[in-house]
Amino acid sequence: MSKFGELVLVVGDACIPFLEKDFPEMFKKMFVPDKFNSVILTGNMYTSKEVDFFKRICPNVYLLQSCADYTEGVTDRVCKEVAGYKIVGVEASSLLFVNEENRSWIAKKEKADIVVYGDEKVVVEQRDGVVYAAPGSVTGAAKAEGVEGPSFVLLSLIPSAVNVFTYTLKDGKLDVKKDTFPKSA
Repeated sequence: MSKFGELVLVVGDACIPFLEKDFPEMFKKMFVPDKFNSVILTGNMYTSKEVDFFKRICPNVYLLQSCADYTEGVTDRVCKEVAGYKIVGVEASSLLFVNEENRSWIAKKEKADIVVYGDEKVVVEQRDGVVYAAPGSVTGAAKAEGVEGPSFVLLSLIPSAVNVFTYTLKDGKLDVKKDTFPKSA
């Protein structure tokens, strides 16, 4: 474990090649081999080319099925223990509606410490001791109201806390926000 703990990259909504041509160059420079312990793709990768890109940088890649994924090895839910935290990943459409009640239901059902899910907008919050994170769109393909630009989240898992770094490209500049949530007892 590095001084940053175990690193879990969470990426969603690439929408390549239909809505965008590629990942932002600034992000591609950050997505390098041997940096991440796991990668969770929250859906809408569309083709195996994007999934293979992440498999080249990390051996532990988990792809959540969305309505627009045409590749093998996908699932609607993933449950993984990483650095003493139970992470549950769900694709947003499997929740029927992405709302607090459905996310809480998944967290309770799976006894999760962290729930990651696909959504067009970035969401990072903690409720009832559970951290919830949605990475937004890695290419900025989502044009929903409130979407600021291409984004992803990085979970830094240390024994005492979950640090969530949100990376967003705004007008060609990288904005990084850090949220820290103490580990629940």
